[in-house]
Amino acid sequence: MANGDAALAAGYPVVSGDADRRQGFDEINITRDMFAKLAAAGGIPMRSGHSYAAPTANTQTAINAEGSMRGGLLTVGVAGTLNQIAIEIVTGGTSGALVRLGIYDFNPSTGVATLLVDAGTVDGVATGIKTASISQAVTAGQTLLLTATPQGGAGTRSTLRMHVGSDPRIGDSAVSTLAATMLLGYQVASVSGSLPSTPTLALAGSGSIPRVMVRAA
Repeated sequence: MANGDAALAAGYPVVSGDADRRQGFDEINITRDMFAKLAAAGGIPMRSGHSYAAPTANTQTAINAEGSMRGGLLTVGVAGTLNQIAIEIVTGGTSGALVRLGIYDFNPSTGVATLLVDAGTVDGVATGIKTASISQAVTAGQTLLLTATPQGGAGTRSTLRMHVGSDPRIGDSAVSTLAATMLLGYQVASVSGSLPSTPTLALAGSGSIPRVMVRAA
């Protein structure tokens, strides 16, 4: 592998051998900016064939309300493609129980989420890891909102694996809210059918954020 090949594969710019040396200094600073942004965002490298989820201190199980779309944040370490999304059904729901999985591009500066992938629904009756195939390009430093939404109208909804803890990237304008609540993700109520393209997000606390996992191709 030649010098720079790994950087190109990860989505970083490189300088050609015949470029003006002053361009080299600029590219050094660009690279340093990338490392700084990645460190600040808490991004991690994503190895091919490995699955990743939003950071958490621990896990527990819980049942979310019908149509309650909830998700946590995952920052992408290197550019690449995600080819699978997954959720664990710990205890199955009754007949008709479904869980819709999705990925949003999340802008930490504005709090705006834009739909990237509506992966459809997975069966929520049988227990185990449920997966859906996807193909979504991602970039280094990109923040993703990984969501799961109980659907199907079952009498008893599926019990899901949930995140426990708090995410320091999630704040609130009310100090009292931050003092009293372990903020860990975002939520949207009453989502039926396809996922909304640009939903209005509300804060969500520890124990209610499904542990959605994505795999690097």
